[in-house]
Amino acid sequence: MRVFSDTTHHSRVGKVLYRDSLTYFLIATVSNVAILIIYGMSDPGLDTVKPAALPFATLMTVTMGTRVYLNLKTCNSSGTDGWTPQSA
Repeated sequence: MRVFSDTTHHSRVGKVLYRDSLTYFLIATVSNVAILIIYGMSDPGLDTVKPAALPFATLMTVTMGTRVYLNLKTCNSSGTDGWTPQSA
């Protein structure tokens, strides 16, 4: 069963979802893996960083999800893909 058809990538919304979702998912995944590595290390020098690590991962995940939503909203209201500058 195909979830996306060939026409999905040809629509503005399809392009925004495909491009932004992959980019933001990659950023959120890298930051969460870095947090797991920091928590997994038993270096006493990292004890000051560990309390700030989990809120950072949560902040990055929420920010990336919000960016996808805002880019879709921009795409819908302006008729552009969300990254194309508008001419004045």
